[in-house]
Amino acid sequence: MRRYLPLLVVIFCVLSLNLQAQTIKSFSSDHEKFLKELADFMNASKKKVGKEFVEEQFTPAFTSPVYSMAMREKIVNMCNLMLKNKKKAYPDFENYLNAIITFPNANKIESDFNEWDEVLTQFVNDRKLKKHFAKFLGNSATLFDNNTFYQTNAVLWRSSSNQYIFDFDSLPKIVFPKLNLICESKGDSSVIYETQGIYFPTIDRWIGNGGKVTWERAFIDPEKTYCKFDEYEIRTKGSSFTVDSVFFYNEFFSEPLIGQLDEKVLADKVGDKASYPKFESYNKRLQIKNIFKNVDYDGGFAMSGNRLAGTGTLEEPAILVFRRENSDFLTAKSLEFSIRPDRLTSAHASVSIKIENDSIVHPDLNVKFDGNNRQVVLLRTDDGVSKSPYFNSYHNIDMYFEALYWNVDDPLITFGSIEVSTQHYAAFESKDYYKKLRYDALMGMSFTHPLVEIRDYTRANGGVENFYANELAAFLRTGAAQMHPILIDLANKGFITYDVETKYVVVRQKLHDTLARNAGRMDYDVVQFNSEVGRGENAQMNLLNYNLLIKGIDRIHVSDSQQVTLYPSNQEVVLKKNRDFKFGGRIKAGNFEFLGQEYFFNYDEFKIDLITVDSCRIYVEDDDAAADRYGNKPKMRVKNVLENIAGTLSIDAPTNKGGVHSDVYPHYPIFDRTRNSYVYYDDELIQEGVYERDKFYYQIEPFVIDSLDNFSKKDLAFDGTLVSAGIFPDIEEPLWLMDDLSLGFDKTTSGGGL
Repeated sequence: MRRYLPLLVVIFCVLSLNLQAQTIKSFSSDHEKFLKELADFMNASKKKVGKEFVEEQFTPAFTSPVYSMAMREKIVNMCNLMLKNKKKAYPDFENYLNAIITFPNANKIESDFNEWDEVLTQFVNDRKLKKHFAKFLGNSATLFDNNTFYQTNAVLWRSSSNQYIFDFDSLPKIVFPKLNLICESKGDSSVIYETQGIYFPTIDRWIGNGGKVTWERAFIDPEKTYCKFDEYEIRTKGSSFTVDSVFFYNEFFSEPLIGQLDEKVLADKVGDKASYPKFESYNKRLQIKNIFKNVDYDGGFAMSGNRLAGTGTLEEPAILVFRRENSDFLTAKSLEFSIRPDRLTSAHASVSIKIENDSIVHPDLNVKFDGNNRQVVLLRTDDGVSKSPYFNSYHNIDMYFEALYWNVDDPLITFGSIEVSTQHYAAFESKDYYKKLRYDALMGMSFTHPLVEIRDYTRANGGVENFYANELAAFLRTGAAQMHPILIDLANKGFITYDVETKYVVVRQKLHDTLARNAGRMDYDVVQFNSEVGRGENAQMNLLNYNLLIKGIDRIHVSDSQQVTLYPSNQEVVLKKNRDFKFGGRIKAGNFEFLGQEYFFNYDEFKIDLITVDSCRIYVEDDDAAADRYGNKPKMRVKNVLENIAGTLSIDAPTNKGGVHSDVYPHYPIFDRTRNSYVYYDDELIQEGVYERDKFYYQIEPFVIDSLDNFSKKDLAFDGTLVSAGIFPDIEEPLWLMDDLSLGFDKTTSGGGL
């Protein structure tokens, strides 16, 4: 029994307190007795605390001059009404008494109190609303205290004004005729300025009419950027809301935009960190001329925090157009552009640069425009199809480089690496480039080639060349997820275009051409410009003539089968339309080597115009040396050189650039010398240079020599005349390759000599 005694004592005390609380049937109308009875009533539920609360907090407020005798009587009557409806000391009476305590802070008059009391009377008598009674009283207390009409640990909603009216129309409501509506959460806040509305406390709903939201917490000038709207609704349990059909004002637009506003209060999200408020226009085809000088915008708009964005959809992307000489030049399309007062950016944009009737295009680039230095920067990344090359239909090349730089006011575009990069490599490759090894590498470990699989799919579907990845996957009986990386790789190599968002595939002509080349049904080339520089750009394009200066080129293989390799002087070439290019330096064509200042490569004719050539060196096989494992013997250089060369070097037949049919064209390369050239003998090793070149030389007449890669020694002969500084009369005698590898001749004179 002793073990249960403490528990019995507790039960007895609780029963005694409840019994004491229930003994009060009504409070006295005498105010002194009322206060004593109220203190006992509250104390019965919370010993000592209840009495102190009534005596130290409620009594001073109740007896203050704020409350008239009539108001005090209403307070007593309300307490009796609550008692009658079995309202509890805590939290019901506590919240009511707190409301009475804080009412003086509201600077309200007696009529305001009477309105509130009338609503409260209807409230307490409505059994359907009894579960909301304590909360309504708590909200009333904070409303009177600091204009807060809803508050939890997570969020607070308050008015900037104490002008409000209590009313009851099937539900209790608080009418605010004019206020700034403030939401506070996690140390941040949002404000709807110049609004009005009604708060329904039992359903936690605010119904507003009219208002203005600014971007102040994103440090944006509230006079320049803001939203205005009419009717709206807010669920006050949260710290976010959405308003449809708002009017957005910004300095970029002469007229307001119509769209949707989203607002959310987040902790410590101000300035550059702010992501709200958000606005997005309904119209996706808004136009701004000269958003920056010579830069136009076309698309939708959104504002997130301090980031103004141009927005679009897959069907209607946002568009930036950079104009040059009053014509559209560079066009970028994206789902979103970030628009700042000093710059424009997009992480993913397709780009097209117009060049006469052609273009340079790329499906996915990082685009940046700095409004201060007027520079456009385009960056290839390692994401998805961004790794694909630029497709250049003017020069007919695919271009692989990291960054493009263009000052929109200058006639020069540079191509290369990002400025902080330690790698300065770029490649510019003919669109008809083909290598068997590269083709085979696409197959990987598969049993069928991916290009063949796509070709077979298009044939099976009536030649359709645009489709979704899952359709191709179903045809191949594999998963779309397995096809995704394969399609990205094929897009990056230029065989298809592939939208990684929609998974939409468009077959490019290169796919069919590559299959034809692999089958030997179509010609190709191996023209490729590999550029590597120590610093600076790899290439630059002059917009006055669209010449592309490519730097850092060690060598260019223009024909593997005919052994033609170019070694540009200063490692530079000037690429022109359709892969024609100018260069100087050294040409190695089979057994001939040319050194000069100016050459012109004609792609269609597949020949080189030798415009300014200093000399031509000739090599022949060493008959006495052993052949290597491929049957090739080492070569020796002919001692004399041909100088002041002019003519053409036909590399191969124009329809046989890839050398597939070299057996049909065995006579290439062909060197056609179109004017006189010379052999001089003024080298110091020849009689100490006594034979001066302006007096002693061999003049070679124009000639044609074919098969530069495999001619025989006996074929090396040139018609011409020896001029010997008056030592002999001019001698017309063919120049041959002598046994000592010099160019000369043997002449038997008559008995009288010369």
